[in-house]
Amino acid sequence: MFDNIKATDGFKNSISVAVNSGKLSHALILEGSDDEARFLAATQIASAIMCEGETKPCGVCSHCVKCGKGIHPDLHIIEKTDESTMIKVDAIRNLKTKALLFPNEAKKSVFIIRQANLMNPQAQNALLKVLEEPPSAVHIILLASEGDKIL
Repeated sequence: MFDNIKATDGFKNSISVAVNSGKLSHALILEGSDDEARFLAATQIASAIMCEGETKPCGVCSHCVKCGKGIHPDLHIIEKTDESTMIKVDAIRNLKTKALLFPNEAKKSVFIIRQANLMNPQAQNALLKVLEEPPSAVHIILLASEGDKIL
C-alpha cells in the first residue's frame, strides 16, 4: 500500500487507516530532510485520497496511475520558481482560487506545497484562511525540511 514511502510502519498504518475510514485531516505537514522522499510520500497519499480501489492506494485505478505520472488534473503542486528563493503570495492566492472549484475527475482535490518552509510571510498568512476554513473537497499537504519555519 505505502511500501515506497520512507517512513515508520506506524506512520504508514495511521495514514492508511485515516484514508480508508474517510477521516484523514484536510491538512498534513510532512517534515524531513529528504525532499524527494517527502514528495513521494505526498503523491502516494494524494493517490490514496483520490483512489477508487478497495485498498487505497490501489496503484491501478485511473486516479492512482495519473497521480503516479504527475498528470492528474486534481493534483496541484505548488513550489518555488527558478526565479525566486521563496514561494510568494501569488502562488497561494492561485491555490485559494483553485481550491474553491469542484474537482475535475476525483471526489477530492489535493494541493502539495513543496518546501512549504520557503513560503514568505505573506504567503503563509494567505494560506491560513484556507487551512482554517477548508473547502470540503480539498486536502493540503505541506512538505518542509523544517516544520518550525511554518506559522
